[in-house]
Amino acid sequence: MKSLLFILTGLVISYHYTDLEAESGVFSVVAPLGVVLFIISFFCWLVLKMHGKGIDPRTGKMKNISTQRFDDLDGSGGCDGAGE
Repeated sequence: MKSLLFILTGLVISYHYTDLEAESGVFSVVAPLGVVLFIISFFCWLVLKMHGKGIDPRTGKMKNISTQRFDDLDGSGGCDGAGE
């Protein structure tokens, strides 16, 4: 949760100081790059938090991380060659 707070704070600060028409390189180049960086960071954070959740394409039901661990261990294959 601290990482989300850091990302959102950085995004707000970078956006606040963004001025594309400023003569200073900090306000016209660095701050907009910070906005882009923090937006990308936010989406990466979101993807990592949502990893493993969603709809299972095989069953059409919602996935659950606690029951997902052993879904693929149905005896149809694996490292030991069982199921061949």
